[in-house]
Amino acid sequence: MSWAGPEDIFLSTSLASYLDTNAVLEGACERVIVGDLYCDIPLGLYVIRGENVVLIGELDLEREELPENMTCVSAAEIKRVLKSKYQRTNVPKIRC
Repeated sequence: MSWAGPEDIFLSTSLASYLDTNAVLEGACERVIVGDLYCDIPLGLYVIRGENVVLIGELDLEREELPENMTCVSAAEIKRVLKSKYQRTNVPKIRC
């Protein structure tokens, strides 16, 4: 099996410049989804090694569409739901 080389990959000009280049993400956040509840947890500033970048894009918050049944809640509410769902105290850690 052979791997596709750079000459085999068609990229838009704007994204091609990110290959093998470190990326700095400012204002990054993690979306945690539990059932029909979700919360966005701010992560701050991230530096990502270019060799780890496979795909990069920007989310347009004004055009983002979530299913109608999804409800935005606090991280504390997500933790409460996880605890009650799994009936244990060792719930995956969520940063607040």
